[in-house]
Amino acid sequence: MGISKGRCDLSSLFLEQVSGLKPEFVIKSTEIITHIEPNINAVRDVVRMQQVITNLLMNSLKFGETKTVEISAIKQNGSVVITIKDHGIGISPLDLERIFKPFERALSDKHFGGMELCIFINLQIMKAHNGKIDVESELGKGTTFTVELPLL
Repeated sequence: MGISKGRCDLSSLFLEQVSGLKPEFVIKSTEIITHIEPNINAVRDVVRMQQVITNLLMNSLKFGETKTVEISAIKQNGSVVITIKDHGIGISPLDLERIFKPFERALSDKHFGGMELCIFINLQIMKAHNGKIDVESELGKGTTFTVELPLL
């Protein structure tokens, strides 16, 4: 996966992505709570970072059952840690690893259509940036995706 690194204010980028998607959240009657630390500057591919943030936010909206979505971005130990947490349907422990594979999903496409590539793409983008993406989930209680990227 090709990336084009440049200076990036991740705080502003994140807030712009949240703001741009607010109409989608309003339509679904989903509240967004944000905690974005200011001045998180890094050398990153801006377009790819927008893609990751959008994918994770849309996932939380799709599977969050109109419940609150919590978003944070903080600097920690030379990295930025981004978390997106929903309080929706959750993912079975048996499916957690599988969702990172192309065209895999935790749920039947009868309920949520389309082929699932977003999580796989996010993983590839994180690898290209020397970062990582993890997921924690509990059925019926929600899902938290955590992205960790080195600031340099």
